[in-house]
Amino acid sequence: MGGCTVKVEGLTVPTSNQEQVLKGTDFNQLESIATQSATSTTSALPVKVLSNNTARKYAYIANDSDTAVYLYFGNFASADVASTTVGVNKGIRLNATGGSYELDDRNLYVGEIWASSTASSKKILFVEN
Repeated sequence: MGGCTVKVEGLTVPTSNQEQVLKGTDFNQLESIATQSATSTTSALPVKVLSNNTARKYAYIANDSDTAVYLYFGNFASADVASTTVGVNKGIRLNATGGSYELDDRNLYVGEIWASSTASSKKILFVEN
């Protein structure tokens, strides 16, 4: 299948990465995976990408913007509270135009995932199952 791509509910995955990205995903259950996007309207406040989900089995987060985005794992009462901890150059960096992070049975985290960037209105795509 070299060179083609697979589209998973709106997220296009190159075949060179599809085995890793889709590991543990039951193709019969793909309709239950929701692709969503989160954008921040200000670079001063972080945005919650994924809420706490104790039923989470898998998540894939991709940066669909022209600026690096930073992921931070932690539960916060609000974006104002999160802003004291979540920030640029803290957490996991997702490079511009496709940087990504995958959660599966090897590194599963079920709490909130927040993101921040140096620029406003950046799009983050994700799937969660």
